[in-house]
Amino acid sequence: MGDKLFLNMKEDHVVLFADILGFSEAVKKNESVTIHDKGGIIVNFPRIYQIFVETYSKEYQEHLGIKLLWVSDSVIVSAPIANVDAIFFVLNDFTNQMYCSGLPLRGVITVGKLYHEDNVWGPALVEAVEDEKNRAKYPRVILKKEYVDKLSINPQYRQYIVESDIEDYCQYEFLDQNMDDFKNRGADMTASLSVYSQFVGRQYKENPLPSVKEKYKWLAKKLLDAVNRHSTYIDEYVSANERWSTISGEAERLTSHIPFKVYLEKIVQDGVMP
Repeated sequence: MGDKLFLNMKEDHVVLFADILGFSEAVKKNESVTIHDKGGIIVNFPRIYQIFVETYSKEYQEHLGIKLLWVSDSVIVSAPIANVDAIFFVLNDFTNQMYCSGLPLRGVITVGKLYHEDNVWGPALVEAVEDEKNRAKYPRVILKKEYVDKLSINPQYRQYIVESDIEDYCQYEFLDQNMDDFKNRGADMTASLSVYSQFVGRQYKENPLPSVKEKYKWLAKKLLDAVNRHSTYIDEYVSANERWSTISGEAERLTSHIPFKVYLEKIVQDGVMP
Protein backbone atom coordinates (compact mmCIF):
# COMPACT_ATOMS: atom_id res chain seq x y z
CA MET A 1 0.00 0.00 0.00
CA GLY A 2 1.37 3.40 -0.98
CA ASP A 3 1.89 6.42 1.24
CA LYS A 4 -1.25 8.08 2.54
CA LEU A 5 -1.97 11.79 2.06
CA PHE A 6 -3.52 13.96 4.71
CA LEU A 7 -5.37 16.55 2.60
CA ASN A 8 -6.93 18.67 5.36
CA MET A 9 -10.19 19.13 3.42
CA LYS A 10 -13.31 20.73 4.84
CA GLU A 11 -16.75 19.21 4.54
CA ASP A 12 -19.78 20.76 2.83
CA HIS A 13 -18.20 23.37 0.60
CA VAL A 14 -19.74 24.82 -2.54
CA VAL A 15 -17.39 25.15 -5.49
CA LEU A 16 -17.77 27.08 -8.72
CA PHE A 17 -15.31 26.08 -11.40
CA ALA A 18 -15.56 28.20 -14.55
CA ASP A 19 -13.59 28.07 -17.78
CA ILE A 20 -13.22 31.17 -19.97
CA LEU A 21 -14.08 29.70 -23.36
CA GLY A 22 -11.74 30.51 -26.22
CA PHE A 23 -9.17 32.18 -23.98
CA SER A 24 -6.23 30.02 -25.08
CA GLU A 25 -6.96 30.75 -28.75
CA ALA A 26 -7.44 34.43 -27.95
CA VAL A 27 -4.00 34.51 -26.32
CA LYS A 28 -2.39 32.98 -29.43
CA LYS A 29 -4.33 35.26 -31.77
CA ASN A 30 -3.59 38.47 -29.87
CA GLU A 31 -0.04 37.92 -28.62
CA SER A 32 1.29 40.81 -30.75
CA VAL A 33 -1.54 43.26 -30.02
CA THR A 34 -0.60 46.44 -28.15
CA ILE A 35 -2.83 48.90 -26.32
CA HIS A 36 -1.98 51.46 -29.03
CA ASP A 37 -3.13 49.38 -32.01
CA LYS A 38 -5.49 51.13 -34.41
CA GLY A 39 -8.74 49.76 -35.77
CA GLY A 40 -11.34 47.74 -33.92
CA ILE A 41 -11.99 47.56 -30.20
CA ILE A 42 -8.97 47.00 -27.95
CA VAL A 43 -9.93 45.27 -24.68
CA ASN A 44 -7.37 45.99 -21.95
CA PHE A 45 -7.56 42.55 -20.36
CA PRO A 46 -4.79 43.04 -17.77
CA ARG A 47 -6.70 46.07 -16.50
CA ILE A 48 -9.94 44.06 -16.29
CA TYR A 49 -8.08 41.38 -14.33
CA GLN A 50 -6.48 43.96 -12.05
CA ILE A 51 -9.80 45.65 -11.24
CA PHE A 52 -11.45 42.30 -10.55
CA VAL A 53 -8.77 41.01 -8.17
CA GLU A 54 -8.59 44.41 -6.44
CA THR A 55 -12.37 44.37 -6.00
CA TYR A 56 -12.28 40.84 -4.62
CA SER A 57 -9.46 41.56 -2.23
CA LYS A 58 -8.67 39.24 0.65
CA GLU A 59 -10.70 41.48 2.94
CA TYR A 60 -13.72 41.51 0.61
CA GLN A 61 -13.52 37.74 0.15
CA GLU A 62 -13.58 37.37 3.94
CA HIS A 63 -16.57 39.71 4.08
CA LEU A 64 -18.44 37.58 1.52
CA GLY A 65 -17.30 34.34 3.12
CA ILE A 66 -15.63 33.03 -0.05
CA LYS A 67 -12.23 32.19 -1.45
CA LEU A 68 -11.39 32.98 -5.06
CA LEU A 69 -8.58 31.92 -7.37
CA TRP A 70 -8.20 33.07 -10.99
CA VAL A 71 -5.41 31.38 -12.96
CA SER A 72 -5.20 31.78 -16.76
CA ASP A 73 -8.57 30.67 -18.19
CA SER A 74 -9.87 29.06 -14.99
CA VAL A 75 -11.71 30.67 -12.08
CA ILE A 76 -12.45 28.83 -8.84
CA VAL A 77 -14.73 30.25 -6.15
CA SER A 78 -15.56 28.33 -3.00
CA ALA A 79 -17.54 28.86 0.20
CA PRO A 80 -19.11 26.92 3.04
CA ILE A 81 -22.63 25.91 2.06
CA ALA A 82 -24.03 28.58 4.41
CA ASN A 83 -22.52 31.21 2.09
CA VAL A 84 -23.81 29.73 -1.17
CA ASP A 85 -25.50 33.00 -2.19
CA ALA A 86 -22.09 34.65 -2.42
CA ILE A 87 -21.12 32.12 -5.10
CA PHE A 88 -23.99 33.32 -7.31
CA PHE A 89 -23.17 36.96 -6.54
CA VAL A 90 -19.63 36.49 -7.84
CA LEU A 91 -20.85 34.39 -10.77
CA ASN A 92 -23.15 37.18 -11.95
CA ASP A 93 -20.43 39.79 -11.66
CA PHE A 94 -17.73 37.71 -13.34
CA THR A 95 -19.98 36.55 -16.18
CA ASN A 96 -20.90 40.14 -16.98
CA GLN A 97 -17.23 41.19 -16.92
CA MET A 98 -16.27 38.42 -19.32
CA TYR A 99 -19.21 38.99 -21.68
CA CYS A 100 -18.23 42.65 -21.90
CA SER A 101 -14.71 41.46 -22.80
CA GLY A 102 -16.06 39.18 -25.53
CA LEU A 103 -15.41 35.98 -23.59
CA PRO A 104 -18.14 33.54 -22.46
CA LEU A 105 -18.00 31.24 -19.45
CA ARG A 106 -18.74 27.57 -19.04
CA GLY A 107 -18.81 26.18 -15.55
CA VAL A 108 -20.12 23.84 -12.90
CA ILE A 109 -21.19 24.25 -9.27
CA THR A 110 -20.63 21.28 -6.96
CA VAL A 111 -20.79 20.46 -3.26
CA GLY A 112 -18.34 18.37 -1.27
CA LYS A 113 -14.98 18.22 0.44
CA LEU A 114 -12.42 20.88 -0.40
CA TYR A 115 -9.11 22.41 0.61
CA HIS A 116 -8.81 26.01 -0.58
CA GLU A 117 -6.00 28.23 0.64
CA ASP A 118 -3.24 29.43 -1.75
CA ASN A 119 -3.83 26.17 -3.63
CA VAL A 120 -7.04 24.21 -4.03
CA TRP A 121 -7.95 20.51 -4.23
CA GLY A 122 -10.65 18.07 -3.29
CA PRO A 123 -13.40 15.83 -4.68
CA ALA A 124 -15.74 18.81 -5.14
CA LEU A 125 -13.22 20.47 -7.47
CA VAL A 126 -12.42 17.24 -9.32
CA GLU A 127 -16.12 16.71 -9.99
CA ALA A 128 -16.58 20.30 -11.17
CA VAL A 129 -13.62 20.14 -13.56
CA GLU A 130 -14.76 16.83 -15.04
CA ASP A 131 -18.37 17.99 -15.48
CA GLU A 132 -17.26 21.26 -17.08
CA LYS A 133 -15.24 19.32 -19.63
CA ASN A 134 -17.65 16.45 -20.26
CA ARG A 135 -21.18 17.70 -19.55
CA ALA A 136 -21.65 21.46 -19.66
CA LYS A 137 -20.94 21.74 -23.44
CA TYR A 138 -22.47 25.20 -23.96
CA PRO A 139 -21.55 28.58 -22.42
CA ARG A 140 -23.50 28.07 -19.20
CA VAL A 141 -23.15 27.02 -15.58
CA ILE A 142 -24.73 23.72 -14.56
CA LEU A 143 -25.25 21.93 -11.23
CA LYS A 144 -26.83 18.67 -10.14
CA LYS A 145 -30.46 18.73 -9.04
CA GLU A 146 -29.45 17.04 -5.80
CA TYR A 147 -27.28 20.06 -4.98
CA VAL A 148 -30.11 22.47 -5.75
CA ASP A 149 -32.27 20.51 -3.30
CA LYS A 150 -29.53 20.42 -0.68
CA LEU A 151 -28.55 24.10 -0.77
CA SER A 152 -30.53 26.93 0.83
CA ILE A 153 -30.28 29.33 -2.11
CA ASN A 154 -31.89 32.75 -1.81
CA PRO A 155 -34.95 33.08 -4.11
CA GLN A 156 -33.25 36.01 -5.86
CA TYR A 157 -30.87 33.39 -7.35
CA ARG A 158 -32.94 30.22 -6.99
CA GLN A 159 -35.60 31.45 -9.42
CA TYR A 160 -33.03 31.42 -12.22
CA ILE A 161 -32.01 27.79 -11.71
CA VAL A 162 -33.98 25.74 -14.22
CA GLU A 163 -33.92 22.25 -15.67
CA SER A 164 -31.37 21.62 -18.40
CA ASP A 165 -31.18 19.18 -21.29
CA ILE A 166 -28.79 17.06 -19.19
CA GLU A 167 -30.44 14.39 -17.10
CA ASP A 168 -30.35 15.18 -13.37
CA TYR A 169 -28.74 18.59 -13.97
CA CYS A 170 -30.01 22.15 -13.82
CA GLN A 171 -28.54 25.31 -15.31
CA TYR A 172 -28.31 28.91 -14.14
CA GLU A 173 -29.98 31.50 -16.39
CA PHE A 174 -27.60 34.44 -16.09
CA LEU A 175 -29.13 36.45 -18.94
CA ASP A 176 -32.61 36.46 -17.42
CA GLN A 177 -31.16 37.39 -14.04
CA ASN A 178 -29.12 40.18 -15.59
CA MET A 179 -32.06 41.70 -17.48
CA ASP A 180 -34.42 41.35 -14.54
CA ASP A 181 -31.91 43.26 -12.46
CA PHE A 182 -31.97 46.16 -14.94
CA LYS A 183 -35.77 46.06 -15.02
CA ASN A 184 -36.13 45.99 -11.23
CA ARG A 185 -33.87 49.04 -10.94
CA GLY A 186 -35.64 50.85 -13.78
CA ALA A 187 -32.30 51.01 -15.56
CA ASP A 188 -31.12 50.84 -19.16
CA MET A 189 -30.35 47.35 -20.45
CA THR A 190 -29.80 48.30 -24.10
CA ALA A 191 -26.09 49.09 -23.68
CA SER A 192 -25.42 45.63 -22.25
CA LEU A 193 -27.66 44.05 -24.90
CA SER A 194 -25.64 45.76 -27.63
CA VAL A 195 -22.35 44.55 -26.18
CA TYR A 196 -23.58 41.01 -25.51
CA SER A 197 -25.30 40.61 -28.90
CA GLN A 198 -22.40 41.95 -30.95
CA PHE A 199 -19.87 39.84 -29.06
CA VAL A 200 -21.92 36.71 -29.81
CA GLY A 201 -22.29 37.80 -33.44
CA ARG A 202 -18.56 38.41 -33.88
CA GLN A 203 -17.63 35.06 -32.38
CA TYR A 204 -20.22 33.23 -34.48
CA LYS A 205 -19.03 34.88 -37.66
CA GLU A 206 -15.28 34.60 -37.08
CA ASN A 207 -15.09 31.00 -35.82
CA PRO A 208 -15.05 28.49 -38.70
CA LEU A 209 -15.41 25.33 -36.60
CA PRO A 210 -18.99 23.96 -36.57
CA SER A 211 -18.61 22.88 -32.93
CA VAL A 212 -17.71 26.43 -31.90
CA LYS A 213 -20.46 27.97 -34.03
CA GLU A 214 -22.94 25.65 -32.33
CA LYS A 215 -21.99 27.07 -28.91
CA TYR A 216 -22.50 30.66 -30.02
CA LYS A 217 -25.71 29.79 -31.82
CA TRP A 218 -26.94 28.30 -28.54
CA LEU A 219 -25.94 31.46 -26.67
CA ALA A 220 -27.64 33.64 -29.29
CA LYS A 221 -30.85 31.65 -28.77
CA LYS A 222 -30.67 32.17 -24.99
CA LEU A 223 -30.09 35.88 -25.51
CA LEU A 224 -32.94 36.09 -28.02
CA ASP A 225 -35.30 34.36 -25.58
CA ALA A 226 -34.31 36.84 -22.87
CA VAL A 227 -34.86 39.80 -25.21
CA ASN A 228 -38.31 38.51 -26.15
CA ARG A 229 -39.25 38.07 -22.49
CA HIS A 230 -38.19 41.65 -21.75
CA SER A 231 -39.43 43.24 -24.97
CA THR A 232 -42.15 45.33 -23.33
CA TYR A 233 -39.74 46.87 -20.83
CA ILE A 234 -37.15 47.59 -23.56
CA ASP A 235 -39.79 49.23 -25.77
CA GLU A 236 -41.09 51.38 -22.93
CA TYR A 237 -37.60 52.38 -21.84
CA VAL A 238 -36.32 53.48 -25.26
CA SER A 239 -39.59 55.29 -25.89
CA ALA A 240 -39.02 57.40 -22.77
CA ASN A 241 -35.21 57.67 -23.00
CA GLU A 242 -32.99 58.42 -25.99
CA ARG A 243 -30.81 55.37 -26.55
CA TRP A 244 -28.55 54.59 -29.52
CA SER A 245 -26.96 51.38 -30.78
CA THR A 246 -24.82 50.07 -33.64
CA ILE A 247 -26.55 46.68 -33.56
CA SER A 248 -27.86 47.12 -37.13
CA GLY A 249 -24.41 47.99 -38.51
CA GLU A 250 -24.53 51.75 -38.06
CA ALA A 251 -25.43 54.08 -35.23
CA GLU A 252 -29.17 54.59 -34.95
CA ARG A 253 -31.63 55.63 -32.30
CA LEU A 254 -33.48 52.71 -30.75
CA THR A 255 -37.26 52.78 -30.89
CA SER A 256 -37.93 49.19 -29.81
CA HIS A 257 -36.34 45.82 -29.09
CA ILE A 258 -36.66 44.79 -32.75
CA PRO A 259 -33.03 45.54 -33.83
CA PHE A 260 -31.78 43.11 -31.16
CA LYS A 261 -34.39 40.54 -32.13
CA VAL A 262 -33.51 40.71 -35.85
CA TYR A 263 -29.76 40.55 -35.19
CA LEU A 264 -30.00 37.50 -32.94
CA GLU A 265 -32.53 35.70 -35.13
CA LYS A 266 -30.05 35.83 -38.01
CA ILE A 267 -27.50 33.95 -35.90
CA VAL A 268 -30.04 31.42 -34.68
CA GLN A 269 -31.32 30.84 -38.22
CA ASP A 270 -27.82 30.77 -39.75
CA GLY A 271 -28.59 33.94 -41.68
CA VAL A 272 -26.17 36.51 -43.04
CA MET A 273 -24.71 38.50 -40.19
CA PRO A 274 -25.26 42.28 -40.22
